[in-house]
Amino acid sequence: MQQDLIYDLLIVGSGIAGASLFHQATRDGASFGRVLLLEQFELMHSKGSSHGESRIIRVAYDDYHYSLMATKALEMWPSVKDFENFFVKTGGLDIGQLDDENVNKVAKVSKERGIEHEVLIGAQLRQKFPQFTGLPDDTLAVYSPEAGILNPNKIRTVLLSDYDHEKHSIVEKERVESIIEGEDDIITVVTSSGKRFQTRKLSICVGAYSKKFLKQHFDLDIKFEVLRMCYVYWKLTEKAVQENVLTAANSPIWIAWGLDPFSDRPLDLAYYGFPEWEKKGYIKSATHKVFGDLERGFDPDERAQQIDSNQERPVEKEKLQAMQTYLKKVIPEGLVKLDESYEELINEKDRVVTCMYEMTPTEDFVIDYIPTKSGKKNISTFLGGSGHGFKFGIVVGEMLNELMKKEVSIDSSFEVCSVPREKFSINHIL
Repeated sequence: MQQDLIYDLLIVGSGIAGASLFHQATRDGASFGRVLLLEQFELMHSKGSSHGESRIIRVAYDDYHYSLMATKALEMWPSVKDFENFFVKTGGLDIGQLDDENVNKVAKVSKERGIEHEVLIGAQLRQKFPQFTGLPDDTLAVYSPEAGILNPNKIRTVLLSDYDHEKHSIVEKERVESIIEGEDDIITVVTSSGKRFQTRKLSICVGAYSKKFLKQHFDLDIKFEVLRMCYVYWKLTEKAVQENVLTAANSPIWIAWGLDPFSDRPLDLAYYGFPEWEKKGYIKSATHKVFGDLERGFDPDERAQQIDSNQERPVEKEKLQAMQTYLKKVIPEGLVKLDESYEELINEKDRVVTCMYEMTPTEDFVIDYIPTKSGKKNISTFLGGSGHGFKFGIVVGEMLNELMKKEVSIDSSFEVCSVPREKFSINHIL
């Protein structure tokens, strides 16, 4: 790597969007001769939204276009090296009360798209999936056999290593300090160590750091909120291990929407969970929304410093106990150890893990050009994964690739997947 080179494309950020764009842009036959990726931390850091061992992938969605993108993602992920090591098909359940809006939309979109699915009510659900025997008779569920689990750490490791190292480069631990648009269509990126990199095209994929980044470098104020979320690993009992239940081979991923059927208060909209897979002897559950206001307005840079100094604030006791109570009601007794204390959970390493959600007001992504002073369409961005972005990474990478290869009209649709460009316009958050 030489600083006097002019790169065809420079990518800032090694999360799933940046890693996927790097993968797409550096493949044999790609349009870019030289590509550089800059990451402010080490590549496999845990200070963003793309780390960990499991993410849900599902085609059953309450939005037609996201369902379309998920189907395309399931077609594209197998093209990535070692696919069989970072994906497992489990099937998936969307669960709620009979009148729940999200679950009914999932059923509607699945029917419209002709996606294989099964609608289950009450006893039908409990009979097909006895691991959910605690759910009441007025439960509505949509089962999709194509759903499964992706391993983020394994995926990003492949995406960020399977490339021609003679032509393309990755530089870690270099924070962008300034971006200079030249009159000759060359963009200069200056980093924290004083290094200067020149490029013809630039793509910004900095996730939870987007609000501060776009304000600092482009004077854009975006409607964007950073939340701190968590997931929890719950120990299986000896009985569950011996009977081989709640494993990826016989238990689906699940999402529980809407009202808590046991208390008539809103869930965290929603709870979701995984069978035993990447962490042997444990199942995993998480929340999709904040618990009160304690997890709102997180500064990602402050959190990164807390992680480095081992001083990150513990997850709230009430949040863990609410999740624990729900699981006790739903899962048959004797399969999962759900009597552990709050102190036992948070004091055991890697039992309660935090990550950041980067939320737009509508939970829609932004995949668009950044408005610049020059008016040129040579800088793009992905932001606003909103807690459901990872599964789409391989598709998002190609969408960004399309924007960088040539100027794409806002009135058109993406080629990789027929989704209107306007759906992901940055104008929605300005």
